[in-house]
Amino acid sequence: REVAASGQTVCLADAGLDPAWKAAQSVAEQGLRSVLCVPLRFRERSMGAVFLETRARTNAFSPEDREIAEVLSDQAAVALENALLLAKSIVDPLTGAATHAHFERRMAEEVDRATRMDRPCSLLLVDLDRFKQINDTYGHDTGSRLLKEAAEVLRRELRMADVTAR
Repeated sequence: REVAASGQTVCLADAGLDPAWKAAQSVAEQGLRSVLCVPLRFRERSMGAVFLETRARTNAFSPEDREIAEVLSDQAAVALENALLLAKSIVDPLTGAATHAHFERRMAEEVDRATRMDRPCSLLLVDLDRFKQINDTYGHDTGSRLLKEAAEVLRRELRMADVTAR
């Protein structure tokens, strides 16, 4: 937590001798010796930390090991950020269902696959009757809860390979 919060790498030759670390239950229970903890940062924003440790010996991590770990953690942070951006682009934040743009891409893929394999492809459209009236009468918070619940019911009842979209 400290490394994630501070954004600073910690490299300990012997965690059991460091006053701040030897009191940690995990250090004592696991008999940790050398510790290298590197922040996962993307554009100065902390995303967590990579924790490397060994029980085998003290002074296990060289300056070169530290440099390699920092470079790899920077690359991992970029990959995590890209994955988060992709998830945001394909998932509707309210319902957790696919966005319309993602649905259109997947539908084209599925139709193409069905055509190539000479197999049927199905599409189910669901309309919530009088949804505007629910929003107007009970408010948008109630309408949002209804959309979330409808999406959850569809997710529960469909196969993992099926796509629900808003």
